[in-house]
Amino acid sequence: MSLKSIFSLLFCGLCSVFFFAQTLMSGIVLNPDNQPISNVKVFVNNTSIETLTDEKGNFTLKVPVNFNYITIFSPFYVLKNIKVTSQFTKINLTIEEDSELQTVHIQSPTDKNWEYNFLEFKKLLLGTSKNAKDCEISEPKKTLKFYVDNTQQTFKVKAKYPIQITNKALGYRISYILKEFSIDYKTQLVTFSGYTTFSELTGSKSKQKKWNKNRMETYNGSIQHFISALSRNQVYEEKFYLRSFKRVENPEYMDDLQRKELLQSFKGKLDFNNLPDSITRRFQAPKFIHVLIKDSVQYNELVQKNDYGTFLHFENYLQVIYENEAESIEFINQNSLGSSTLRKPKPIQTSAIYLTTDAVEIFPNGYYSPTHGILLEQYFAFEKVADMLPLDYDVSASN
Repeated sequence: MSLKSIFSLLFCGLCSVFFFAQTLMSGIVLNPDNQPISNVKVFVNNTSIETLTDEKGNFTLKVPVNFNYITIFSPFYVLKNIKVTSQFTKINLTIEEDSELQTVHIQSPTDKNWEYNFLEFKKLLLGTSKNAKDCEISEPKKTLKFYVDNTQQTFKVKAKYPIQITNKALGYRISYILKEFSIDYKTQLVTFSGYTTFSELTGSKSKQKKWNKNRMETYNGSIQHFISALSRNQVYEEKFYLRSFKRVENPEYMDDLQRKELLQSFKGKLDFNNLPDSITRRFQAPKFIHVLIKDSVQYNELVQKNDYGTFLHFENYLQVIYENEAESIEFINQNSLGSSTLRKPKPIQTSAIYLTTDAVEIFPNGYYSPTHGILLEQYFAFEKVADMLPLDYDVSASN
């Protein structure tokens, strides 16, 4: 079954490639009764920058100067994003209301289908890349709750505590605060989002060397790399090639009913195990076709700079071709659609992006805002949590 996915990392902090200047942010976290809360997680999303409040609810955090927000999280309280300031800040958390979905079945970890649903969740969250094969989720039966609604044909996952992921391929321990995860089987749509922090795994020099190599390979050609190169006007120098196109309906496309009617019209006349190429092409015809608008799109056609920042703006679709790395066999397998024969990997990686807002602000570290402003397709969409690097990842350290 093919599932479309909307993947949002909810990056809430802004940052720069170089972290020389910092803001020392301090504050106190209180409950609704103005009592201090200890062991509250205070962090900059999608980075390794985090701390915990002490027994008096106090915290201090060194925040790189271009990050705008920190995030406050404690189980049973509503997660909160706070504007970065150098002034001492009092933060009141509110109790999270019980959001148990009473109208659906809560699947027990002893249920015979629990393991199947967990593997489906793990695949959609982490991806199916080479890195994903080396990722483990700690104690999933204690952390995850599965909600199954057979009437609406939906599947949802909730986690009161952060999901702990060990990425042995990249040498990170990832703490993933799940905000939303749902599958709508009627529309084939998968939606999930969350907040992420990274910490380094410890290992021998040979492991560190391997992790650095894997991190560099993961970074190259990624959406993080592309946005970084674009913001620095280094797209073509760093082996990206850009083309604009529009998507139009394919007159050859047939829906399920049309395919069924076509087969019935040839019943008794054709060997269905050996259909003519003309019919096979009709069956395989995509719903939309791409019409090239412009080859070799340039920086000044995409990026606008003003006093407020650097912004990405374009119409229709942008095809992003990374010429310095071939497709992975895992990407080929995922897109084979059950075919018995796999095509050979192409020597390039092809992605497409589409803006859901008028403009998106971009930054040298690969961050963009708002994160829901760019819809990712093809290779960019293939890479998920297992292929994430922190926004404070130092590219030079892996070279």
